[in-house]
Amino acid sequence: MDLSFDGHLIVVLVMFGVALTVWYITAKRRRDRLQMHGVRVPGVVVRNELCWGETTVMRPVVRFTTQSGQTIETLDKNGTAFAVPRYAAGATVTIVYNKHNPYEFDILNASRQFI
Repeated sequence: MDLSFDGHLIVVLVMFGVALTVWYITAKRRRDRLQMHGVRVPGVVVRNELCWGETTVMRPVVRFTTQSGQTIETLDKNGTAFAVPRYAAGATVTIVYNKHNPYEFDILNASRQFI
């Protein structure tokens, strides 16, 4: 059995590994920055939306009120997306957001999770 590898395949695999590493480091830095400097507030999952793209996933729409009294209702485009809803509609969640841009946020935990 011949186990030789095509040079192009190795290059593609290395490039994929580098891209995955860069994505992970960027996401971790963003999350760490929010954890350290973000504002924590309660929120609620309003509904889940089906998002079409290269992969089809369900993402939660959350509503929360900032410390300045602004109500935000938006699709969570961050975090891990799944083919099934991760959070139940109506679940209470803890949100951490960037005080300069409340649309930059993460869901820290939820009262009810499917996954």
